[in-house]
Amino acid sequence: FGNLATFAFPFILLAFLAILWGLFYFPAACLVAGYTRSFGATLNPLIGLDTIRRLGIDYVKILFMGLVLIIAAGVFSAILAAILSPFDMPMMGNIPAKFIGSFATFYISIVFSVTLGFAMYRNSHKFKLSAR
Repeated sequence: FGNLATFAFPFILLAFLAILWGLFYFPAACLVAGYTRSFGATLNPLIGLDTIRRLGIDYVKILFMGLVLIIAAGVFSAILAAILSPFDMPMMGNIPAKFIGSFATFYISIVFSVTLGFAMYRNSHKFKLSAR
C-alpha cells in the first residue's frame, strides 16, 4: 500500500491542480465562448487569461458569485433530499428530489449565465464589442 500511495501522489496532486484550474477557468471559458463563438478560442488559455486580465476585479466578483451559487445549490439539494427522504426508493433513488433539484440546477445555471452576460455588457468597451 505504501508503494501504491507513493506512486499515486503525483497523479492525485495533478488531479487536484486540474480541478482548481477548471474552477478558476470555467467562467472565462464561458465568456470566451460567448463573445468569440469559437470552440477553439474557448480551449485556448491565452484568450481566456486575456479575458480575465481585461475584466480585472469583475472576474473576482464572477468567481465569488459562482462560489455562492455552488454553495446555495449544495445546501438546497441537501435540504431537499432530507425533506423528501421518505420517497427514496431502492435502486431508483429519490425521484421527487431529483426532479425538483433539476429545476433548481437549471435556474442556477441561468443565474450564472445572466451574471456573465451582465459582466460582458458592462465591460463591452474593453472587448470592443458592439452593445446592440
